[in-house]
Amino acid sequence: MNKTKFKQCAIYTRVSTDLQAEIEFSSCESQEEKIRAFVKSQDNWQIYKVYSDAGYSGANTNRPALQELLEDIKQYKIDIIFTYNLIGLPVFQKIFKI
Repeated sequence: MNKTKFKQCAIYTRVSTDLQAEIEFSSCESQEEKIRAFVKSQDNWQIYKVYSDAGYSGANTNRPALQELLEDIKQYKIDIIFTYNLIGLPVFQKIFKI
C-alpha cells in the first residue's frame, strides 16, 4: 500500500490597518486566495491551517495568529510556511535567527 506523505502548509496573512484589510487586493482574504491557488498547484501539498492577523502592525511579534503559528511550528505540525508579502519575512528571520 502506497501512502503519500503530504507536506503540511501554513498560510500566514497580515495587514497593518483596518483600511488595508478592506481593500480588495491587499486584504487577508485576497492574500489567502492567491497562496491557496499556488499550494493547490503542487503535488503532495495541503493546507494545514490559515493564520491571519488583520489590523496588526508588523513592528512586533505580539500578534495572536503569529503566536499560534509559532506554537504549531514548535510542535512540528507544519512543513512549509507561506506569506504573501515578503515584508513579513524579517519577523521569521528574527525568530528563527536565519
